[in-house]
Formats: sequence, structure tokens, C-alpha cells
Amino acid sequence: MNLQEYVQLLYDLIDEQDGNSIAKLISFKNKEIKKILFQISYDFDDVADQFNLFWEIDDENDDELKTLINLRNTLVHQNIGHKYLIFNNPIKAYPHFSDAFKFYKRALEKESPCWSLPILSILSNQLRLVAISADRAGYGLNDSNSMYGTSGSNAAAQRDSISSLRLILNVLNARSSSNRIKGLLNLLNTLLRIYFRLGQIENCISAIHNFNHTLNARGIKIDTFPISQLVTFKYFQGRISILQQSYKDAEKSLSWAFQHCSNRYQSNKRLILELLIPTRLIFGKIPPQEMLIDYNFKHYQDIITCIRTGNINLFNQILDNYQDQFIDKGLFLIIEKLRPLIYRSLFVEISKYCIVSGKIIEFKNVKNIFDWMELDIELAEVECIIANLIYQGLIKGYISHKKSLIVIGKKDPFPSFSVVQNKIIK
Repeated sequence: MNLQEYVQLLYDLIDEQDGNSIAKLISFKNKEIKKILFQISYDFDDVADQFNLFWEIDDENDDELKTLINLRNTLVHQNIGHKYLIFNNPIKAYPHFSDAFKFYKRALEKESPCWSLPILSILSNQLRLVAISADRAGYGLNDSNSMYGTSGSNAAAQRDSISSLRLILNVLNARSSSNRIKGLLNLLNTLLRIYFRLGQIENCISAIHNFNHTLNARGIKIDTFPISQLVTFKYFQGRISILQQSYKDAEKSLSWAFQHCSNRYQSNKRLILELLIPTRLIFGKIPPQEMLIDYNFKHYQDIITCIRTGNINLFNQILDNYQDQFIDKGLFLIIEKLRPLIYRSLFVEISKYCIVSGKIIEFKNVKNIFDWMELDIELAEVECIIANLIYQGLIKGYISHKKSLIVIGKKDPFPSFSVVQNKIIK
């Protein structure tokens, strides 16, 4: 295919209102398009002239024609930006993808070409990816006029992309067409990806709230959106619930996402499980060993071993080794909440060797075991740990502070976790 054939095909697809085919044609995954882009220049006017070869513009005041012109300009900027990317210049590519978005917004404001929403889907994802690449390359850092400053890692392109995405989100919200609303979720997911990347969690919460409000106001059910988009949305919803310590909501969202995520996307299923497994662990739900092996979750295998055996040393080692990963995923707090379970299992073992008179455990004997395990824990800390376990219902008994001991209950001194899980979660 040469340039003229490519341009002709684009116009044919616009005439046919075939947004899906246009989206595939301009995708980064289309290898054939890269050869064609070598034939265009970097100048907008020159490329616009090349794209006008098969189109007679008779009346520029016609609204329908204005929409088509805006779509043409969208594709011109996208193609120029794509060419810059081929030559590894994301800094110069980004403004063209941003301009492509602006022209697409104008198209939406005119004749509401809902058939073009697949183009919006591909453009929004490209805008996000190019913005990330541009920021890595130093976008805005050497621009004295940049509102984002001239030094540091400022994510200028990603912050700018948020503004572009929000503008189109507002246009989609402003019109009552249910077909338009179908473009909302994909755009929202793109925004959530950027918000999470920039650590703007409050913006995530606000965006989801506004989305749900729009659906309720229009009487639209969320299950009318494509499954793939819903899986992504539920994943982010689960991540937010974890950060808000709403673990039951998190489990519900992440379980839905995992169950409905296609088996073709194993890497996505693993991302979901990375959050779902610890969320279920605090409810006492242990995943199958086969699942942990299949998805290569060695750290979760070790954590489950800690819960079962009371190996607090191994648990501390896991937290040290995976601290950055857990913090990045927002999982550190939920993993830390598993510590009382591990202490409970440890005290089950300690009780086998340290009980005096059938139901008394002296703190000094517990500290001796901790010393043997090379745990740097003082006697006062031993009492605090035991008091916390009693409060959470993981040990039945009472403490004698004066005698430095615990008297454990005769019946079921170490209740099953499922009985006391609510206190652990709090």
C-alpha cells in the first residue's frame, strides 16, 4: 500500500463510518503503516494537502463537513506524531497527539459521530503512552515557558494529557446520547491509569464518583459496557478500595475482574491476583497452591507458609525484600495486617513448650524463644504483642502485668481466624 492508497482507504472508511477499521489502521501495532509514514513530511499543512488529494471541500461552513475536516486533522496529527515515534522522538511526537485530541473534540462537538468512538479509544491510549515516553525523554524540562518548570521529573506531558482527556470526557457527559456514553468508560480507564501513575488517588476517587453519578442520572447499567473495559475498571476500583481499607469492596471488585478477565491475557490476570490474594488472605481465604505456582507468586507462597507456621523471621525478610513492590501497589498496609495471624501461629507452637500449670505462659519464656529466633523484642514488647492478640480475639485469656504472664483460656484458646476476622481488618 502506498500513501495515496492509504489516504483513499481512510476517506472510504470515513464515508462508510467504519470507526473500528480506522482504529486498526492507525494502531501502533499496524506494521504496514510504518512504511507509509516514511512518505509524509513533518509539516501539518503539507500532510493536510496530501490528505486532501481525494476530497473536494466545497462549503467549509457546512457542519457535517466541519466534522469531517476535524476528523481529517485528527488523523493528520496522529500520523505525523506516529512518524516522530518511529524515529524515536517522543518529545516532538507528543504535541501532535495532543492536537489530534483537540481536533477530535471539535468533531464530537459538531455532528456527534458516535461511530468514531473506536478512534477515540485508540487515540486516548496512544496519548497516554506517548506522554509517558515524552516525560521519560525530558518533555518540558528545557522549556522556559513551561508551566511545569525547568527541572526535576515533572511528568509535564502526562499532566497535560489529563487536561485533554478531561475535555473530551466533559463533551461525552454533556450530550444525552446513550451511544456517546459508551465512550466514557474507556476514557475513564485511561485517566485512572495516569492518575495512579502520578499518585493522584483523590482524582481517581472523584472520577469514579462522577462516572457512577452519570450512569445513575441517565439510567444506564454498568454491565452494558464491554467486558474488557469493565475488567479494567473493576481492577482500579479494587485498588482504590484497598487504599481506603475497604477490603470487602476490594475483594468483590477484584474477584469480578479476575473471573471475567480472558485467559488470553495471563499477564492481566496476574496483575489482578497480585491484589486479590492478600485481600483474601485477611479474610482467611488461602489460594490453591497450583495457582501460586502457575502465576509465579513465590512471595505469597512464603507468606502463607509464615501464616501456617508462625515464621515471623521469614515474614520480616519478605517485607524487606518486597517493600518497594508492596508500597508501589498500595499493598504494604494490607500485608502488614497479616502479622497478627503469624504471631498467633507462633504462640500456638510456643504454648506446646512454655505452658506452666496447664494454662500459664510466662513472658520471660516467650522472650527466650524470641531471643533464640534472633528477634530483637524486649519483654515489654512481648506483653504488648500478646495484649494485641487478645484484643483481636486471636488468643483467649488474660494478662497479669504484675506477674508478667498470660493465663490462656481452657476452651479453644486460639480461635480460628474466620471467627475474629473483622477485628483483624480494623
